[in-house]
Amino acid sequence: MHQREQILHGPAESLRVGSWPVQRERPPQLGPGENAAAEQPKSVSSYLHDVSVDRQRYPMFGASGANIRPCAFWRSEPAEPPVRVDDQGPSNVLLAQNTRDPATPLAGAEQMRHALGDRARMVTADQGGHGVYLIGANKCANDTVTAFLTTGERPEADHTCVAEPA
Repeated sequence: MHQREQILHGPAESLRVGSWPVQRERPPQLGPGENAAAEQPKSVSSYLHDVSVDRQRYPMFGASGANIRPCAFWRSEPAEPPVRVDDQGPSNVLLAQNTRDPATPLAGAEQMRHALGDRARMVTADQGGHGVYLIGANKCANDTVTAFLTTGERPEADHTCVAEPA
């Protein structure tokens, strides 16, 4: 296991902004400032290997997720420590997630929802694709998110929007 995979597959209580929950299908690359540059592989050959392996493991997005990013060679430490994702803070979060998102699986959104506690609500749309709001055709999901954005009021509870005809 490469060092970046160890970082991203740590215990659920170590979730940080930009990191993904433990049971995500495939951990994404870290972005600039999310972890010290030293935590990112520096060898181009290690990325070539990861791309080759992940192209087989995760045919839809694995190769792009394993590919090299500019921050692998970032020359400075983050300006501030990573933000901890937890149930402390304002209760103004609405997560919108498709049940069949090929890039960000539902399990990751469910774990993020759990980590945020009562600060958040989640609207889950029974549809595929990587975009929920306005990109997806689910009227229930679109209306729920629009109501939140225009009023600032979250749904009383998490909400699942059933599949709608295309």
